[in-house]
Amino acid sequence: MVLAAVEGCGTAAGDRRSTVEPMPATVVRHVMEPALLPGATGRADLRSAERAALVGSLSEALARSGATGSSPEDGGTAVLPVPSVLVVAPARRSLRTTDGRADLGALGLDRAALPSGLDARALGTGSPETPSLDVVAGVAVTLLALAGWHGPVETVERGGPEAETVVLDDVLAGRRLVLVALAAHDAVLPAGAHPGLAAGQQQVWALAERWLG
Repeated sequence: MVLAAVEGCGTAAGDRRSTVEPMPATVVRHVMEPALLPGATGRADLRSAERAALVGSLSEALARSGATGSSPEDGGTAVLPVPSVLVVAPARRSLRTTDGRADLGALGLDRAALPSGLDARALGTGSPETPSLDVVAGVAVTLLALAGWHGPVETVERGGPEAETVVLDDVLAGRRLVLVALAAHDAVLPAGAHPGLAAGQQQVWALAERWLG
C-alpha cells in the first residue's frame, strides 16, 4: 500500500510517501486527549486553540485522502466494502466495530457542551445496541465529526494482553484515511495507567512507527 504519511499531535506536519503496497491511503497520527473536547475544561475552554489546529489538520487530511461514505463509481449511492475512514486506538480492552458510540459519560462531558449538528455517534446517542468506544477512540470519532466527517467510521481498539501480539496490517486494505489515535505523547504510559490501556498504547505506537516509517 502507498501510505501518504502525516504526523502530528494537535498540528499538521509534513507529508512523505513510502511504497509498501499498491493502494493509496493517508495515515495520520495524533494524540487524542479528552481535554481537547469542547466543555472538557469548563467555560474557559483552555485547549480551544489546540483543538482548532487539530480539527483543521483532520479536515485537510480528509480532503486530501478523498475519503467518501459511498462509491463514486455508482453515483455515490453504493455502500463501500469497508468504511473509508479507520481509527486505530489503544483501549482497556480490544474491540473492532463500525460506528461505535463515544461514551461521553466516561469522558466526564455533558452532550450539551458539544456543538449542535454532530451526529449521534459523536454525541454518544446512537443505538444502545451499538458498542460504546473507550476514551481515546471516543475522542477521535468526536473530533472527526467536528472536522466535518459524517460518514461511517470503523474503529479498531487494542488493549489487554493480546494487544502485544496481534498484527493489524490487514486493516489498511480499502481505506482512504487511517487515524492512529494515541493516549499520550510517549509509547509507555505513566505508572498507574490501566494495564490493558498501557499494552494497547505500546502496540498502537508500534503500528504508527511501522506505517509512518
